[in-house]
Amino acid sequence: MIKKIKKHKALSAIVVIVLIIIAFFIYKNMASSATQTTYYLEAVAKDSIVSTVSGAGQVSASSQVDIKPSVSGDLTKIFVTNNQEVKSGDLLIQLDNTDALKSVRDAQANLANAQLNLAKLKRGVLPEQLDSYKLQLGSANTSLTNAQNNLPIVTAKAQTDLQNLYDNSKNIIFDAYNKSNDSINRGLDGIMSNNGNSNAELSFLSADSQASTNASSEYLSALSALKNLKDIYNNYPTDQSGIDTAMLNSAKELNTVVQFFNSLRDALNLSIVTGSQTQDTLNGYKSSVSSMLTSANSSLTAITTQQKSIASQKITNSNNITTAQNQITSAQNSLAQAQNNYDLQTAPPDSITLQSQQISVSQAASSLANAQSKLADYSIKAPFDGIVTNLVSASGYSASNNTILASVITKQQIANITLNEIDAAKVKVGQKASLSFSAITDLEITGKVVQMDTIGTTAQGVVSYGAKIALDTQDERIKPGMSVSVSIITDSRINVLVVPSSAVKTSNGASYVQMLDNPVSADQATQGVVYAGTPKRQTVVIGLSDDTYTEIISGLNEGDQIITKTTTATKTTTSATAPSILQSVGGNRAGGATGGAVRATTGGGATRGN
Repeated sequence: MIKKIKKHKALSAIVVIVLIIIAFFIYKNMASSATQTTYYLEAVAKDSIVSTVSGAGQVSASSQVDIKPSVSGDLTKIFVTNNQEVKSGDLLIQLDNTDALKSVRDAQANLANAQLNLAKLKRGVLPEQLDSYKLQLGSANTSLTNAQNNLPIVTAKAQTDLQNLYDNSKNIIFDAYNKSNDSINRGLDGIMSNNGNSNAELSFLSADSQASTNASSEYLSALSALKNLKDIYNNYPTDQSGIDTAMLNSAKELNTVVQFFNSLRDALNLSIVTGSQTQDTLNGYKSSVSSMLTSANSSLTAITTQQKSIASQKITNSNNITTAQNQITSAQNSLAQAQNNYDLQTAPPDSITLQSQQISVSQAASSLANAQSKLADYSIKAPFDGIVTNLVSASGYSASNNTILASVITKQQIANITLNEIDAAKVKVGQKASLSFSAITDLEITGKVVQMDTIGTTAQGVVSYGAKIALDTQDERIKPGMSVSVSIITDSRINVLVVPSSAVKTSNGASYVQMLDNPVSADQATQGVVYAGTPKRQTVVIGLSDDTYTEIISGLNEGDQIITKTTTATKTTTSATAPSILQSVGGNRAGGATGGAVRATTGGGATRGN
């Protein structure tokens, strides 16, 4: 064979090359591709979730609210005229109350009949009344249990509401410091020479020497107040008493800043034109100082408003807790009364009958009170102080509960916005809202819904509804016609289980999340876990959702790990070792054994061999 190879060198070389190519393709075909899946997990946690709807519109030029009746009827009398000033509760319009009056008369007749039955039943006992009193006794027991269960709920909510206000106070102080820092360290450049130094002086002359002296001396106090504001924020306390002190001290420091800007403004009002300080320059200084004074006053108002809100919340909490406690006492009294009434049923019949009919009389009196209350709906009254306008012009006008009978212009600013039909269905009068303005980028205030259209308008096949939002804060920068964006809080949940919305999936109308069979460490959950099996499905009941998270009502516990993201990568697996060139040429000398072959698997950067 060796002699033949030497004799045919060219042919032998070609055979070797062919065998090498064949070996390469055998090796390549024996390698197979597979995929590996990496799962990223997150622990279920408790948090707050807020559902909002958004709308946009403009600040109303008239700041008016339309008056619509809550019942339908014909106008019988108008008590005011256009442009007349009214107070809250003033009678504006009377609707035809014929049917309501009839209901009142019927209720009066029922009361008289109950009173008559009371007189008749004094003759003897009605045995069927005993069952009724048993039901009343059970209801009183239930009411007492409910009242006792309600007290800890009210107490917990009171603590949460108050803590939320305290938590927000830090942001208010930080905002006050930022605005004051911006005004003093940057806004005074040019107005004060050597601004920021203890030897800074006014860069202009003023005819008001006292104001100039005050401004110069108060400048150092303002610098000190600014430093103190920063220290208050950096050392912000965690206890509520400490926060109260921090708010009080912040207001004190802001008063110092406001006093300085007041003196500086007074000095500028009588500033003297010189060669270096032209009238235009001085006018620019006046405008800057006026803006900085407004900003400082706004920050001071924000702090004092927050202090009042905290004080008001404490009063509200106290009242709510007292009310809950009183409900327990009242329920206890009602239970005692129900027990007494039941005991009376076992007493001599005349006493039991008398007691039962007295309740009937009370019920008839309550029905009469309800009818009289409905009768009041036909008298349209002013909802707040203001000026009447757009008043309907004639009696006899037929009005529905969506008819505008008049408008009342109020000093309170109003924003008119538009909502799509899906969002409009979620909005109700009285809901809180947050408003921002494109023209005033640093301003965001709260408000509430005061009017919601019940009939939509259609434009190019799209239905929309109008809403009026009353601004809680009156800011002089807000002008009629300004564009406004409004976010209305339609629902919220506090301290509930939440998961990322992307982790919730739906199948056959049921919601579920995916989980691994066993929990992993926090680092593994964050970095990803390679898992060869199929994740299990955990059915859940979901609640409120926002843009990011979804509330879990049932199906999961706090701390459970769920899959939030999945990635799939390709790995290569070699199932056998390619034969060597010598084996291909010379055959298998080991009688078919590979002799030292290595089986290796590569996946995710790791190599395992045997």
